[in-house]
Amino acid sequence: MIRLLFTSFVLAAGLSSAQVEDLVPNRAQPMTDASFIRAAGAAGQREIDLAELAQARGQDEGVKALASKIKTDHLQTAIDLKALAVSKHVTVPAAAGLDKVTKEEFGRLSGAAFDRAYLDRTLQDHNQTIANFIQAASSSDEDVRAFAQKILPALSDHQRRAEELQKLFGERAKAR
Repeated sequence: MIRLLFTSFVLAAGLSSAQVEDLVPNRAQPMTDASFIRAAGAAGQREIDLAELAQARGQDEGVKALASKIKTDHLQTAIDLKALAVSKHVTVPAAAGLDKVTKEEFGRLSGAAFDRAYLDRTLQDHNQTIANFIQAASSSDEDVRAFAQKILPALSDHQRRAEELQKLFGERAKAR
């Protein structure tokens, strides 16, 4: 019932059903440790690629600083994740990065419009990633659990910083 109300609210706010599904983790099918590792690898590479775009195309220094922090943290996480994957005999697919549609979408944007889109996407992606890491933080596998618990604070920090910048952008827009 709560999911239905939330979905209705978000749809009324103008988000597509696909975006809603990205924001609301599916609790009916728990993620296996192997699927968590693969999903974390793919999400991390997308964040790295998006951060590189933001560093190159972003206008706001705060957005560029956030992108730099996200890239640095996700590159280190990728190293740790690869070691975890090897130890668990899980193959993490080769870095797929951003899909063609996302590249085109962000390629058409510049300046403040790019910055806002970057922050929106960062929050959307981190909401899903954090949900996955929270689930993995209670894994029965000690190594998976420790990895998730180690990385969660950085993910939460990225989310917090992006929310602060988004709020600042909103305040700037109201002041005009």
